[in-house]
Amino acid sequence: MQVILLEDDLSIHYIGLQDFIRNKMASGRAQDLADIKEIRKEK
Repeated sequence: MQVILLEDDLSIHYIGLQDFIRNKMASGRAQDLADIKEIRKEK
């Protein structure tokens, strides 16, 4: 996980693309698997 600090009291937490894909694969939902296919097409 990575964090961007925008201001003293505002930060954004996010995961990288590979972790995002792993999370979608782990869920196994049809829509998540379809999302992975689309993401890989655009790379």
